[in-house]
Amino acid sequence: MEFFADKESNIVLATGGPGNVYTDGQRPDPVLGTNKWETFLTRELSPLIDARFEGNGRNAIERVR
Repeated sequence: MEFFADKESNIVLATGGPGNVYTDGQRPDPVLGTNKWETFLTRELSPLIDARFEGNGRNAIERVR
């Protein structure tokens, strides 16, 4: 996070429990329908964040282990 200290950035952290995998599901969940986490995180979330927090459309994704 030090890298962003002097930059205007919107940081979004997707968190979950152990073993979480952010992929689009192949089969529907009986309660939630078909989970589409990859689609949401890579295509749908960025425009929402940009609209709400004056983003510029430039995005990046980093995986932290």
